[in-house]
Amino acid sequence: MNAHLVAINTYRKVVRRLNWGGYFIETGSHPLPWAVLAGYTRSGTTFLGRLLSNVLRARPIHEPLNPSSSREMSFFNPRESRTTIEKNTIYQQAILASFSEGFIGSKYTNTGSRLFYDGRIVKIVRGNHYLDYLSDMLHQCPFIVLMRNPNACIASRIKSDWPVPDHSHSYSDIEPLLTAEQAKFYRIGGSKAFRLAVSWSLDNLMLLKNSDRENFIFVHYENLITQPYTEIKKILMSIGKSEHAGRISRELALENIDKPKEDYVNRWKTSLSNQQQEEIELVLQTFNLHHYYDQTDGIPLNAKPF
Repeated sequence: MNAHLVAINTYRKVVRRLNWGGYFIETGSHPLPWAVLAGYTRSGTTFLGRLLSNVLRARPIHEPLNPSSSREMSFFNPRESRTTIEKNTIYQQAILASFSEGFIGSKYTNTGSRLFYDGRIVKIVRGNHYLDYLSDMLHQCPFIVLMRNPNACIASRIKSDWPVPDHSHSYSDIEPLLTAEQAKFYRIGGSKAFRLAVSWSLDNLMLLKNSDRENFIFVHYENLITQPYTEIKKILMSIGKSEHAGRISRELALENIDKPKEDYVNRWKTSLSNQQQEEIELVLQTFNLHHYYDQTDGIPLNAKPF
């Protein structure tokens, strides 16, 4: 990275600390976010959100529905059932406020590196089972869904020593989609890799319900890493912001991915044991999600619905 790019990154680190304290301005009037970014945890949503934020000069809001990061949502379980949210006007008002231009946020949610922003991009990873409801609440604003090979997500989560997500609140939303065998897999437990594979499957079954919605854009992490310029340009066109494409190359250089990173795609192979990979494959086959990725090469097989 040349000296000019190093200087830009240094400046952004300083400004980010100002953002933590709420020192920034969102210019103009933007009642709705320019886009909502969603996906399973460890799928690359933080990276994509940061990249899009800098290309678009949009304020990034990081997981505002997380009660540990936002005092406005301190009473809320982000994996609450859709049924509960639909019956609770306080929940609905708080959720809408988290996506609004008046959202103050905290050090955790305010991850931007500018003083002036032209709009907002909101990232959420814990509300995948009610994204369709959020879409209706937000009047069909664009939703970008980032998909990643389940082995990679699970390996990253195990390496980070994060617990298996708790789906008990949202299970009532998911259960009608499950076969008896799939429901059994949710109940029986097992190794951490097995339970994470079930969690990934539950989340992605709900994500895929939105594949026919016109305002949902499905993106593969693997394509983003190996064809970064092309994928970002596609996303900008899909959300109606193609006029910002001229900034893509510089931002990719600042992220140090101006060259394709094919080796990133299969890093999970050195992290997961053969037994863990077999358990994950068994779960994917049971949930009928195994045909979306080639588990040998780690690449997406289907352009649709992903």
